[in-house]
Amino acid sequence: MDDNRGGALGADRSALADRSRGALLERTQVDAKRAKLIWPDCKRLGIKRTVQRIHKDHPEFTRELIEKTVISWLESDSVN
Repeated sequence: MDDNRGGALGADRSALADRSRGALLERTQVDAKRAKLIWPDCKRLGIKRTVQRIHKDHPEFTRELIEKTVISWLESDSVN
């Protein structure tokens, strides 16, 4: 068993959080009433499609990890 796995997953999550926070906070708005993220190209995407979009740009992260990070970001106080 790889004893370093937990540390690596934590590091991946931290790296993803930093990247996605920058991408999401700087480039998107939230339409809470419709549960959509509004991207700079005016596309309104739900969580699932947002995850797909981020995964396309960052395939080194799993979709599950991206989804958890997006949800965490949406639940945070940082979202306007």
